[in-house]
Amino acid sequence: MPISEFVDTDVVTAAPDTPIDAVTEAMRTQGVEVVVVLDEERPVGLLTAADIGRAYVAGDLADRPAVEIAADPPRIPATADLSRLVAEFADAGARRAIVVDADGAFAGVVTLDDALAQYGRDLERVLDLLD
Repeated sequence: MPISEFVDTDVVTAAPDTPIDAVTEAMRTQGVEVVVVLDEERPVGLLTAADIGRAYVAGDLADRPAVEIAADPPRIPATADLSRLVAEFADAGARRAIVVDADGAFAGVVTLDDALAQYGRDLERVLDLLD
């Protein structure tokens, strides 16, 4: 099954030059923990509350652009399967990946928790066959 079947496409995004204070406000008001930084439709990074917290400790953030502190998680094609996704997480030591379409445009975000949930659903189907 391609990861496009369970990718989260309802994601908050920001432009590279969006000030960090605007990103944190969007995170707070929309109740999200992740913001994807897009240049047009191309993903250039991902911001989490932890990333912002670490940058805050290092200095004033209010006017800094989002792209300056955005993490660079793995990018994986929407057509990739679950095994490849897990391999990417393992290779990168990551828990999140940006999903891209065939043209490299942003298609969503997928997490290690999403992968584990999908494995659980697949296992349930296998166990149903044994009944």
